[in-house]
Amino acid sequence: MVSDGKGILAAPDAAGDEPYLIASRLTHVPVLVDEDRYRGATAIAGRFEPDVLILDDAFQHRGLTRNCDIVLLDASSPLSDYHIFPYGTLREHLGALKRANLVVWTRTNTRSPHPKLKRRVADLGIPQIQSEMEVSPQLIEASTGSMVPAEHLRGEPILALCGIAQPLTFYHALITLGLEPETVRYYPDHYRYSDDDMAYLSGLTEDNRLTVVTTEKDAVKLDRGFLDDHRVYAVRIEFRLTGQELKTFQDTLAQYLPLPQITPAMGEA
Repeated sequence: MVSDGKGILAAPDAAGDEPYLIASRLTHVPVLVDEDRYRGATAIAGRFEPDVLILDDAFQHRGLTRNCDIVLLDASSPLSDYHIFPYGTLREHLGALKRANLVVWTRTNTRSPHPKLKRRVADLGIPQIQSEMEVSPQLIEASTGSMVPAEHLRGEPILALCGIAQPLTFYHALITLGLEPETVRYYPDHYRYSDDDMAYLSGLTEDNRLTVVTTEKDAVKLDRGFLDDHRVYAVRIEFRLTGQELKTFQDTLAQYLPLPQITPAMGEA
């Protein structure tokens, strides 16, 4: 149990960086992690009796019946990624999208989905919409959680730090904000920073008088002492649905949720 909707109960090392970040942002929503989705859903339903369960990364976890499946496909991924692992990144054939109720192409403002892939999805008869990645102009000061305009850091020597699946996306976000890193350090996705890593980064930062800019999910894993002793800021990435894309998304959810239609045009990723 990462959060009971009243407080966070697990540290990032135990909870995982993304669940911990979700719990930090959605402070009144219970968050549970379980590799067995059926077991986890049973536990959280029995304890909290929610009206809605939202599962992340669960399209292949078919032991738990879903009312609605929304599948995200990254428009910036090359065509070569759309092969079964280990030749690509897919866990099953694209034809499995027949089980989905909606396909959302992400990052479409950085690259358009490959026409061949869009046709294959369309041939399956699955509704598909496009969302854009938007970089917030406000950075999060990691030690306090306060918001700071990114323009205040322009011209400063910056260490760009991240442990995510697509580090070039993070680099692109920094350039969008007008920040040009002097030094870049990339780590594997979901990387757990060790004491040796923190000592190395601390020395690198102090020797070169660098300001650290990282991702939100990396910031929650950095040592508290490091955050207190150095200037560390996190970039917030959001996604936008507008116009007909937003309406299609709302209409899809409205078929299943016992709630009024969602009205915000901005979501967070």
